[in-house]
Amino acid sequence: MIGLIIAAAAVFFIILVQLGTIKVKNPLSSKNERTAVATETLSGAAGAEPSPADTAETTGQAESVSTAETAAEAQAEPAQDQNANAPAAQDGGRTANAPAAQNGGQTGNAPAGDQTANAPAAAPAASPLSISVQQVDASAYPEVKLYLDVVNENTGEIPSDLEQMVFYIGREDATATYVEQTVTEVSQLNGSEALKVDMVADISGSMDGYPMTEAKSVMSSFVQSMQFNAGDEVELTSFSNGVHLNEEFTSDASAILNAIDSLYTEDMTALYDALYTSVTRVASQNGARCVIAFTDGDDNYSSCTMDDVIEVAQRYSIPVFIIGVGYVDESAMETIASSTGGVYYGIDEISSMQEIYDQIYRMEKELYLVSYTDSTGLAVEETANLTIRYESSVYVGECSYSYVPNTLINVDAGWLYQDGPEAVVEAYMKNFDDAMTNMDFSYIEPYLEYGSPIYNEQVSYVQRGISEQLDSYEFVDTTYESSTSAIVTTRETYYYQKPGEALKLMTQQCSYRVIYDGSQWQMYEFTDLDVLWRINA
Repeated sequence: MIGLIIAAAAVFFIILVQLGTIKVKNPLSSKNERTAVATETLSGAAGAEPSPADTAETTGQAESVSTAETAAEAQAEPAQDQNANAPAAQDGGRTANAPAAQNGGQTGNAPAGDQTANAPAAAPAASPLSISVQQVDASAYPEVKLYLDVVNENTGEIPSDLEQMVFYIGREDATATYVEQTVTEVSQLNGSEALKVDMVADISGSMDGYPMTEAKSVMSSFVQSMQFNAGDEVELTSFSNGVHLNEEFTSDASAILNAIDSLYTEDMTALYDALYTSVTRVASQNGARCVIAFTDGDDNYSSCTMDDVIEVAQRYSIPVFIIGVGYVDESAMETIASSTGGVYYGIDEISSMQEIYDQIYRMEKELYLVSYTDSTGLAVEETANLTIRYESSVYVGECSYSYVPNTLINVDAGWLYQDGPEAVVEAYMKNFDDAMTNMDFSYIEPYLEYGSPIYNEQVSYVQRGISEQLDSYEFVDTTYESSTSAIVTTRETYYYQKPGEALKLMTQQCSYRVIYDGSQWQMYEFTDLDVLWRINA
């Protein structure tokens, strides 16, 4: 009898459940418990990204809650807890259909606070920029020009719309603090800024005939494509038995074209001497500078070595681009180019040089010029540690750069120093050529201490009738022995070329003792003189 009563009660209970009169609690029916299980399933022990399988499984578990009251509760209270469909996130689970937000999870289909399921996508991240310094021009210090390679890392393209206001230049001062510098100009070279190119041509015997004719045509086309109206200048240097300076830097296209047309072949190949000469020549120019050379054979006549070329090019940050035609020592050419920031191109025919010339020119003209006024108060010869940064909503990039401003000054350019022991040495060097050419001591006499060793030496030296020309100079170091005595060390390049003859060039390092006589600095004596390189005809 008792068994019949129990069976009847069980049947009656099942009927009530099906009619919804009695509710049975599903293990996941509590919203708090459901959220905890869903979040743990999707995010794992350490908040990892959910896999598609995990998401589907958890969604299935959550959807097993199907009573009318549970559905009503889920619609009535959307803004507090997270739905089981939410992917893992650092600030708790969010609904699968709602964008992530910082103020907790929201349901997928209902607004919560200021977040909606249809909120616009976040702005795209700024594209990363690769920024590197190719050259520095400090010849007008404290005005400094940086020439930058800037590339969009995502596309490999060079942006053309960088703005001055978002460039940051910081330089380390004497207290090791980076001080923001005032950026005065930002522009791309193309069409607005000058490029100085020393064009170096192989005229050795193997170039005779068709190769020489075709090379002349290619170089002429290159000259005609330059932006002389933007201040571009080109110099023509050739090499064979020696180095020939065929046309100095000019923006006169016809002068360069005539010099190209006048080239003729000789026997040997003094490539390294030519590269050394062209680097020192272009290094004393202001603005962006480079050397573009072509050769069809190995060096067999130079006084300089490959290492000499690399040393001087690195010293003044001059990229050397080399085009090798036919049989050349490609390993040496690649080493020179890559060590100086240039590129080596190996080709089979002279005619294919045209595209390479144009490519090199485009690369150099796409550089960015960023000018700033140095406010650290440090001397021009002191090492500069820089931070360069660009940060906008479109692009972001940064680099660090350190350099010793080995500023090579053209003797015809402006003055680097206005006072101090360096100023009197600079005045002496700028007037030395006239003293030698005219055999007239009065050109340099005002800068020499009367009766001093250097005074007595130069009185007789200028009478020797030696024809020489100071091409460029660099201040290497100034060391004060006392408040009235200093040693000024310079690096000076002299050259001389008679019509129809190869160039003679000499680079020497000189140290002068300069004294203060109570009213002005005067040169007193040579303390050292070392010939670094000599190129003879």
